[in-house]
Amino acid sequence: MAKKDFTKQIEQKVELGKLIKKLSLRKDLSLRKLADMIGLQPSNLFYIQTGANAPSPEVYQKLITALTPTEKERFKLDKLYGEIRKIPPPDVCEILINNPNLYEQIRKLW
Repeated sequence: MAKKDFTKQIEQKVELGKLIKKLSLRKDLSLRKLADMIGLQPSNLFYIQTGANAPSPEVYQKLITALTPTEKERFKLDKLYGEIRKIPPPDVCEILINNPNLYEQIRKLW
């Protein structure tokens, strides 16, 4: 990975973490309480909120469910997550997997 791409990915992880923290504070969820809700060690959630790590697909989906972002916030979260992980958000992947015809149509567009 080129240095420029690496730096961009770090910035995206930090931005994603800040947004997750902002949403949790808005819902009055402490780090420990949110970590308990999503079945994660508080230290692991801390690493996500500070941008040291990006959430796995499973953790990301649990965060979305717990934090209930607005449509605009969800779009931003999904965009950052997708750019960091280089995959669509987990719910989009699930839709594609469960709809073979849709998957085939998308493959034809590539």
